[in-house]
Amino acid sequence: MKNLFVYVAILLFFSVGCNKYKEVEQKKISGYAQLHDPLQNSFAVPFAKQPVYLSKSSDTVNYLFQAASDEAGRFVFSYLGTDNMIIYARMIKDGIEYYGKTEVTPAKATSGESFNLDLYPIYANGLILDFKVGTSTSGSLSNFSFRLYTDKLAAQTDSVKYAYVNEKTSGGGLYSKYNLVPAKYYIVAKESFGGISYSALDSVEIGQKGKVSKTTVLSQAAL
Repeated sequence: MKNLFVYVAILLFFSVGCNKYKEVEQKKISGYAQLHDPLQNSFAVPFAKQPVYLSKSSDTVNYLFQAASDEAGRFVFSYLGTDNMIIYARMIKDGIEYYGKTEVTPAKATSGESFNLDLYPIYANGLILDFKVGTSTSGSLSNFSFRLYTDKLAAQTDSVKYAYVNEKTSGGGLYSKYNLVPAKYYIVAKESFGGISYSALDSVEIGQKGKVSKTTVLSQAAL
């Protein structure tokens, strides 16, 4: 009888233990991460193939778990535990930091709820440029080439290889750049319209914070 009691106790122990670990293994949290850039797109895109973190804080050094999102931005974490935590992610794209987080509670984790993680750009300062020709009342020039320089001499000689930015405006006629190094920037543009050459050498001051909008007017080049 004693041996039978011991045998039953052992069976109960392993039964409870197995059920416990089974429950832990089945407890997962999942969701989708999306990257938002309101200045570039009106719609979000999947935060694909990027690290996503689960932690008690937004510290990327001491996170508890890390997962990789798939092509659709979906991520999955195993057992959450009993503490409130956050899911978060960050990345640097074109010099701009994107960050997002969402809170996770044990109740939400056990409910099987899907979590949305939305990453937005963090802007410190910014520059929005557009270009116009003379006194024309027409809109801004779209797909228009220009250069930004940090050195005045390089701007005056338009030495493209020393340009800080060598870009074009968008189809809507605007160009935007954020998180710039605070400094004075020189704007250079040259183009011909109807056989007449126009050019501009302008400047703009960018501070530590805030957004600056600048319209540069092209004048007829001197003969």
